[in-house]
Amino acid sequence: MKCYMIGHGAKGFPFERIPDIDEFVLYRSKIYKKIEELINLGYSTFITGLNNGADLDFGFAVIFLRDSAYYDISFEIALPYNFKPSQKSTDVFINKMYLLEMSDSIQTLSSVCKKQRTQKSTENMIDNADLILAVWNGKKRGSIWSAIKLAQKKEKKIEYIMLNEK
Repeated sequence: MKCYMIGHGAKGFPFERIPDIDEFVLYRSKIYKKIEELINLGYSTFITGLNNGADLDFGFAVIFLRDSAYYDISFEIALPYNFKPSQKSTDVFINKMYLLEMSDSIQTLSSVCKKQRTQKSTENMIDNADLILAVWNGKKRGSIWSAIKLAQKKEKKIEYIMLNEK
């Protein structure tokens, strides 16, 4: 079964994304626990994008569990565009390159006009997923809220990791 994770970029978090911050540690432990729970329920394919924020956190958790706990799972990256490496070697860039290298599959949807690529990519992934895992700050606006509404409209199973819960 396939789990597609949607979640906020770094700016959508209500706390700083620093490893020493209690809220960030708690949030990351929720991701690991949720993925293990889903593996135990029979989910074997975990898919997300490559945005800085929840996508990267989810990707690192899946790869860690796949490689250290020897779960028979796959990690896929879904991109609405071809990823173009930047000239800057920032931590985010390095993390994205690592996830691309460690992924089992990369899906790219680039045949749609620029304005619609992200929306079409999200819609395609929602259509093909058995479960949508939403890392959400609870605000009913923006691209994550739009994706949640789309998944609800398509009557997809949705589970949440709420960013505003302690």
